Amino acid sequence: MVEYRYDPNCGSYGGGHMVDWVFHETGRRVLLENVDERAGVCTYEVVGPGTVRFRTEFYRIDALYKTIPRSWEVSVLVDESGALPNDYIPVEVEWRDLSPVWLDPREPFYTGIWDTEHGGPYELERMGAGRYEQLYDARIDADGLSFTFIPNADSMERYISFSPVATSAPDWETDFDRSSGIFTFRMRRVSLSCGSLPEEELRNFGTDQFIALYPYSFPAGSLGRDSHFLTDVQLAQDGEDTVVTARLTDNAGSFTVETGNLGQDNIPKLRVVFQEPEPGA
Repeated sequence: MVEYRYDPNCGSYGGGHMVDWVFHETGRRVLLENVDERAGVCTYEVVGPGTVRFRTEFYRIDALYKTIPRSWEVSVLVDESGALPNDYIPVEVEWRDLSPVWLDPREPFYTGIWDTEHGGPYELERMGAGRYEQLYDARIDADGLSFTFIPNADSMERYISFSPVATSAPDWETDFDRSSGIFTFRMRRVSLSCGSLPEEELRNFGTDQFIALYPYSFPAGSLGRDSHFLTDVQLAQDGEDTVVTARLTDNAGSFTVETGNLGQDNIPKLRVVFQEPEPGA
Protein backbone atom coordinates (compact mmCIF):
# COMPACT_ATOMS: atom_id res chain seq x y z
CA MET A 1 0.00 0.00 0.00
CA VAL A 2 0.98 3.67 -0.28
CA GLU A 3 1.26 5.96 2.73
CA TYR A 4 1.51 9.75 2.68
CA ARG A 5 3.25 11.06 5.82
CA TYR A 6 5.06 14.04 7.31
CA ASP A 7 8.62 13.54 8.58
CA PRO A 8 10.01 16.45 10.66
CA ASN A 9 13.56 15.13 10.23
CA CYS A 10 13.68 14.88 6.43
CA GLY A 11 13.99 17.49 3.73
CA SER A 12 16.00 20.66 3.26
CA TYR A 13 13.37 22.92 4.81
CA GLY A 14 12.96 21.49 8.30
CA GLY A 15 10.74 18.54 7.48
CA GLY A 16 8.84 17.23 4.51
CA HIS A 17 5.93 15.16 3.22
CA MET A 18 6.91 11.70 2.06
CA VAL A 19 5.23 9.04 -0.04
CA ASP A 20 6.18 5.49 1.02
CA TRP A 21 5.38 2.08 -0.37
CA VAL A 22 4.60 -0.14 2.65
CA PHE A 23 4.74 -3.93 2.34
CA HIS A 24 1.70 -5.39 4.07
CA GLU A 25 3.27 -8.64 5.31
CA THR A 26 6.53 -7.27 6.71
CA GLY A 27 5.71 -3.60 7.29
CA ARG A 28 8.89 -2.58 5.47
CA ARG A 29 8.84 0.94 4.03
CA VAL A 30 10.48 2.11 0.81
CA LEU A 31 10.58 5.88 0.24
CA LEU A 32 9.22 6.68 -3.21
CA GLU A 33 9.33 10.46 -3.19
CA ASN A 34 9.86 13.52 -1.02
CA VAL A 35 7.03 15.54 -2.51
CA ASP A 36 8.05 18.80 -0.83
CA GLU A 37 11.55 18.65 -2.33
CA ARG A 38 10.24 17.80 -5.78
CA ALA A 39 6.87 19.49 -5.81
CA GLY A 40 4.92 22.18 -4.03
CA VAL A 41 1.65 20.82 -5.42
CA CYS A 42 1.62 17.12 -6.21
CA THR A 43 -0.94 14.44 -7.02
CA TYR A 44 -0.21 10.75 -7.12
CA GLU A 45 -1.97 7.50 -7.98
CA VAL A 46 -1.12 3.82 -7.74
CA VAL A 47 -0.89 2.42 -11.28
CA GLY A 48 0.42 -1.08 -10.50
CA PRO A 49 2.11 -3.25 -7.87
CA GLY A 50 4.84 -1.11 -6.33
CA THR A 51 4.40 1.65 -8.94
CA VAL A 52 3.09 5.17 -8.29
CA ARG A 53 2.57 7.95 -10.84
CA PHE A 54 3.23 11.54 -9.74
CA ARG A 55 2.23 14.83 -11.31
CA THR A 56 3.53 18.18 -10.15
CA GLU A 57 2.80 21.84 -10.84
CA PHE A 58 5.76 23.32 -8.95
CA TYR A 59 9.45 22.60 -8.57
CA ARG A 60 11.18 23.89 -5.44
CA ILE A 61 14.71 25.30 -5.61
CA ASP A 62 15.05 27.93 -2.87
CA ALA A 63 11.47 29.11 -3.33
CA LEU A 64 8.40 27.76 -5.03
CA TYR A 65 8.93 28.02 -8.75
CA LYS A 66 5.87 27.51 -10.92
CA THR A 67 6.72 25.69 -14.11
CA ILE A 68 5.01 23.46 -16.64
CA PRO A 69 3.59 20.35 -14.96
CA ARG A 70 5.67 17.18 -15.01
CA SER A 71 4.58 13.58 -14.77
CA TRP A 72 6.74 10.64 -13.74
CA GLU A 73 6.49 7.15 -12.27
CA VAL A 74 8.43 5.62 -9.39
CA SER A 75 8.62 1.83 -9.01
CA VAL A 76 9.88 -0.27 -6.11
CA LEU A 77 12.67 -2.62 -7.27
CA VAL A 78 12.00 -5.30 -4.67
CA ASP A 79 9.99 -8.50 -4.48
CA GLU A 80 6.63 -8.90 -2.77
CA SER A 81 8.26 -9.24 0.66
CA GLY A 82 10.31 -6.07 0.27
CA ALA A 83 13.66 -7.78 -0.36
CA LEU A 84 16.05 -6.74 -3.13
CA PRO A 85 16.60 -9.55 -5.66
CA ASN A 86 20.24 -10.57 -6.02
CA ASP A 87 20.47 -9.46 -9.65
CA TYR A 88 19.51 -5.85 -8.91
CA ILE A 89 21.97 -3.10 -8.14
CA PRO A 90 21.58 -1.87 -4.54
CA VAL A 91 18.87 0.75 -5.14
CA GLU A 92 15.28 0.42 -4.05
CA VAL A 93 13.39 2.54 -6.57
CA GLU A 94 13.45 3.45 -10.26
CA TRP A 95 12.26 6.79 -11.73
CA ARG A 96 10.79 7.11 -15.23
CA ASP A 97 9.79 10.42 -16.79
CA LEU A 98 6.56 10.13 -18.76
CA SER A 99 5.39 12.02 -21.82
CA PRO A 100 4.99 15.81 -21.43
CA VAL A 101 1.93 17.22 -19.72
CA TRP A 102 -0.15 19.08 -22.31
CA LEU A 103 -1.89 22.38 -21.53
CA ASP A 104 -4.94 24.11 -22.97
CA PRO A 105 -3.67 27.12 -25.01
CA ARG A 106 -7.00 28.86 -24.40
CA GLU A 107 -6.38 29.01 -20.64
CA PRO A 108 -3.76 31.43 -19.19
CA PHE A 109 -0.61 29.86 -17.74
CA TYR A 110 2.32 31.39 -15.83
CA THR A 111 5.85 30.19 -15.05
CA GLY A 112 8.24 31.82 -12.59
CA ILE A 113 8.71 32.36 -8.86
CA TRP A 114 5.30 31.89 -7.25
CA ASP A 115 3.88 33.46 -4.10
CA THR A 116 1.85 30.61 -2.60
CA GLU A 117 0.49 32.80 0.20
CA HIS A 118 -1.13 35.33 -2.15
CA GLY A 119 -1.60 33.07 -5.18
CA GLY A 120 0.35 35.09 -7.75
CA PRO A 121 3.81 36.08 -9.02
CA TYR A 122 6.37 36.71 -6.30
CA GLU A 123 7.27 40.36 -5.65
CA LEU A 124 10.70 39.98 -7.30
CA GLU A 125 8.94 38.93 -10.50
CA ARG A 126 6.72 42.01 -10.39
CA MET A 127 9.82 44.17 -9.87
CA GLY A 128 11.48 42.70 -12.96
CA ALA A 129 14.38 41.06 -11.11
CA GLY A 130 15.96 37.96 -12.62
CA ARG A 131 17.77 36.77 -15.72
CA TYR A 132 17.95 39.04 -18.80
CA GLU A 133 18.29 37.55 -22.27
CA GLN A 134 18.55 38.58 -25.90
CA LEU A 135 16.48 36.74 -28.51
CA TYR A 136 18.98 35.11 -30.89
CA ASP A 137 16.61 33.36 -33.29
CA ALA A 138 12.89 32.67 -33.71
CA ARG A 139 11.17 30.49 -36.26
CA ILE A 140 7.94 28.67 -37.07
CA ASP A 141 8.14 24.87 -37.03
CA ALA A 142 5.68 22.36 -38.41
CA ASP A 143 4.34 21.79 -34.88
CA GLY A 144 4.91 25.16 -33.20
CA LEU A 145 7.59 27.77 -32.48
CA SER A 146 11.32 27.64 -31.65
CA PHE A 147 13.46 30.26 -29.89
CA THR A 148 17.12 30.52 -28.88
CA PHE A 149 18.78 33.08 -26.60
CA ILE A 150 22.12 34.76 -25.88
CA PRO A 151 23.17 37.22 -23.13
CA ASN A 152 21.80 40.75 -23.14
CA ALA A 153 24.81 43.07 -23.56
CA ASP A 154 23.16 46.38 -22.65
CA SER A 155 25.11 46.33 -19.36
CA MET A 156 27.50 44.03 -17.53
CA GLU A 157 24.84 43.50 -14.85
CA ARG A 158 22.39 42.16 -17.43
CA TYR A 159 25.11 40.21 -19.21
CA ILE A 160 26.17 38.43 -16.03
CA SER A 161 22.55 37.68 -15.06
CA PHE A 162 22.34 35.36 -18.09
CA SER A 163 24.38 32.72 -16.28
CA PRO A 164 24.29 33.13 -12.49
CA VAL A 165 24.74 29.35 -12.12
CA ALA A 166 23.78 27.83 -15.46
CA THR A 167 21.99 29.22 -18.48
CA SER A 168 18.32 28.46 -19.01
CA ALA A 169 15.41 29.53 -21.16
CA PRO A 170 13.39 32.52 -19.92
CA ASP A 171 10.29 32.44 -17.77
CA TRP A 172 7.11 32.71 -19.80
CA GLU A 173 3.37 33.09 -19.58
CA THR A 174 0.42 32.72 -21.94
CA ASP A 175 -2.91 34.41 -22.49
CA PHE A 176 -5.80 33.98 -24.92
CA ASP A 177 -8.35 36.45 -26.27
CA ARG A 178 -11.51 34.46 -26.98
CA SER A 179 -13.11 37.20 -29.06
CA SER A 180 -10.23 37.37 -31.56
CA GLY A 181 -8.73 33.89 -31.15
CA ILE A 182 -5.30 35.44 -30.47
CA PHE A 183 -2.84 33.37 -28.43
CA THR A 184 -0.11 35.36 -26.63
CA PHE A 185 3.21 33.89 -25.51
CA ARG A 186 5.21 36.34 -23.37
CA MET A 187 8.91 35.70 -22.67
CA ARG A 188 9.90 37.79 -19.68
CA ARG A 189 13.05 39.94 -19.65
CA VAL A 190 13.87 39.04 -23.26
CA SER A 191 14.93 41.82 -25.66
CA LEU A 192 14.68 41.98 -29.43
CA SER A 193 17.79 44.18 -29.57
CA CYS A 194 20.69 45.09 -27.32
CA GLY A 195 23.92 47.05 -27.41
CA SER A 196 27.48 45.93 -26.90
CA LEU A 197 30.08 45.79 -24.15
CA PRO A 198 33.83 46.40 -24.57
CA GLU A 199 35.60 43.34 -25.97
CA GLU A 200 37.99 43.30 -23.01
CA GLU A 201 35.11 42.92 -20.55
CA LEU A 202 33.60 40.05 -22.54
CA ARG A 203 36.99 38.30 -22.74
CA ASN A 204 37.55 38.74 -19.01
CA PHE A 205 34.19 37.11 -18.41
CA GLY A 206 35.26 34.12 -20.54
CA THR A 207 32.65 34.54 -23.28
CA ASP A 208 34.78 35.21 -26.35
CA GLN A 209 32.30 33.28 -28.53
CA PHE A 210 29.75 36.10 -28.25
CA ILE A 211 32.02 39.06 -29.07
CA ALA A 212 31.30 39.14 -32.81
CA LEU A 213 27.52 39.11 -32.24
CA TYR A 214 27.08 42.52 -30.60
CA PRO A 215 25.32 44.82 -31.02
CA TYR A 216 22.54 42.37 -31.85
CA SER A 217 19.00 42.79 -33.12
CA PHE A 218 16.22 40.43 -34.15
CA PRO A 219 13.51 42.10 -36.25
CA ALA A 220 10.05 42.69 -34.84
CA GLY A 221 7.03 41.88 -36.96
CA SER A 222 5.83 38.82 -38.83
CA LEU A 223 7.72 35.53 -38.72
CA GLY A 224 6.74 35.12 -42.33
CA ARG A 225 4.46 32.14 -42.75
CA ASP A 226 1.60 30.17 -41.24
CA SER A 227 1.56 26.62 -39.93
CA HIS A 228 -0.86 23.80 -39.20
CA PHE A 229 -1.58 25.30 -35.77
CA LEU A 230 -0.81 29.04 -36.02
CA THR A 231 -1.47 31.92 -38.41
CA ASP A 232 -0.28 35.54 -38.47
CA VAL A 233 2.60 35.01 -36.00
CA GLN A 234 4.02 38.36 -34.84
CA LEU A 235 6.95 39.38 -32.61
CA ALA A 236 6.98 42.61 -30.61
CA GLN A 237 8.84 44.26 -27.73
CA ASP A 238 6.63 45.14 -24.77
CA GLY A 239 8.68 46.86 -22.06
CA GLU A 240 11.29 44.36 -20.87
CA ASP A 241 9.53 41.41 -22.53
CA THR A 242 9.30 39.88 -25.98
CA VAL A 243 5.71 39.04 -26.89
CA VAL A 244 4.62 36.57 -29.56
CA THR A 245 1.03 36.72 -30.82
CA ALA A 246 -0.66 34.29 -33.18
CA ARG A 247 -4.15 33.23 -34.17
CA LEU A 248 -4.83 29.63 -33.23
CA THR A 249 -6.30 27.35 -35.88
CA ASP A 250 -8.91 24.73 -35.01
CA ASN A 251 -6.07 22.18 -35.10
CA ALA A 252 -4.42 23.64 -31.97
CA GLY A 253 -5.88 21.42 -29.28
CA SER A 254 -3.13 21.59 -26.64
CA PHE A 255 0.50 22.63 -26.20
CA THR A 256 3.59 21.93 -24.14
CA VAL A 257 6.93 23.72 -23.76
CA GLU A 258 10.31 22.04 -24.12
CA THR A 259 13.59 23.61 -23.00
CA GLY A 260 17.24 22.69 -23.41
CA ASN A 261 20.56 23.98 -24.71
CA LEU A 262 22.18 23.98 -28.14
CA GLY A 263 25.64 23.19 -26.84
CA GLN A 264 27.94 23.79 -23.91
CA ASP A 265 25.45 25.56 -21.65
CA ASN A 266 25.67 28.83 -23.58
CA ILE A 267 22.70 29.04 -25.99
CA PRO A 268 19.45 27.98 -24.27
CA LYS A 269 16.49 27.01 -26.42
CA LEU A 270 12.73 26.92 -25.94
CA ARG A 271 10.12 25.19 -28.11
CA VAL A 272 6.35 25.69 -27.98
CA VAL A 273 4.87 22.47 -29.37
CA PHE A 274 1.21 22.02 -30.34
CA GLN A 275 -0.84 18.92 -31.02
CA GLU A 276 -4.30 18.32 -32.43
CA PRO A 277 -7.32 17.85 -30.13
CA GLU A 278 -8.03 14.40 -28.77
CA PRO A 279 -10.67 12.56 -30.85
CA GLY A 280 -14.12 13.55 -29.65
CA ALA A 281 -12.83 16.57 -27.70
